[in-house]
Amino acid sequence: YDALKAQRFWHTTLSNLEEIQSLTSRYSHLASTQNESILCSTITLTKHLKSSIQRFCRLNGITENSLFLTAWGLLQSVYLHQRQVIFATVHSGRNKNQGSNLNAVGCFIETIPIFMRLQPSSTPLILCNALQQFIIKAQNHSGLTLSEIISCQPQLDIASLLQVLFVYENYPRDGQNIDDTSLSIDSISSREKTDFPLMIMGKHIEQIQFEFHYQSQYFTSSFVKQLMDHYQEAITYIVENSEQPIQKFKLHAGVKQTTPKPAHEQNLNIGTVFWESAQRFPEKIAIRCFNSTITYHELFHRSHTMASEL
Repeated sequence: YDALKAQRFWHTTLSNLEEIQSLTSRYSHLASTQNESILCSTITLTKHLKSSIQRFCRLNGITENSLFLTAWGLLQSVYLHQRQVIFATVHSGRNKNQGSNLNAVGCFIETIPIFMRLQPSSTPLILCNALQQFIIKAQNHSGLTLSEIISCQPQLDIASLLQVLFVYENYPRDGQNIDDTSLSIDSISSREKTDFPLMIMGKHIEQIQFEFHYQSQYFTSSFVKQLMDHYQEAITYIVENSEQPIQKFKLHAGVKQTTPKPAHEQNLNIGTVFWESAQRFPEKIAIRCFNSTITYHELFHRSHTMASEL
């Protein structure tokens, strides 16, 4: 296992990031509560869409995981009006070159950032193939923790951009027995234990379902419901218009949002206001003293570093 090679891979990958926003920086003002609770909403894909997904994957050599990740990247691009998006996902397995792992037992699940560049002329099939190849390359450079990956580009505040974790649990279909043994899957349950404002967990046994676990201080239930409906539209567009440019993808109902309320009307504390300002206006000047200035991004990074030390 070559840690330096993995660090170079992620340094190069993340260096392509331009100035982008996160979902929380753009939409968290819609949430009126400051209560920190984790809620969950579920969507089940129709049997017709499930059949279309399986046919698309079979004909194009695309995994369901790659398809669903691409659909989320497409939707996030539309919501943020950006051609670049970044979010997190997980992969399991062990690098064959990591000899120290041979005596350990476990899935070796790692969290990695997914970086997508979406050109309007690109087709869904091109995006699916590109993302699938990216995941293969990332798996070949596994072994670094998420914090180690983020530190490969210390001048970028990547941690604040990773607001979404996407997990797809692709178990054997239809509860069938595994390798003709007596083992079978009766049910699957999960609990959200991460610190991401939004975690999407997909499952495929008899049906394809997606659970949207979200923190209520960032998103409202109506916003997440809209997000789930639009995600299904993105999946449908990919499997039914695989050769059409993504610029033709239009959400039926559009993205509903309201004008942000002033901070004093939202009952926000100064820490929350400062964090949101750093997300929305990273390059604006936060402090000016004589001839010296500090941007919101720099101030947030310094204060976060000091808080971590304390």
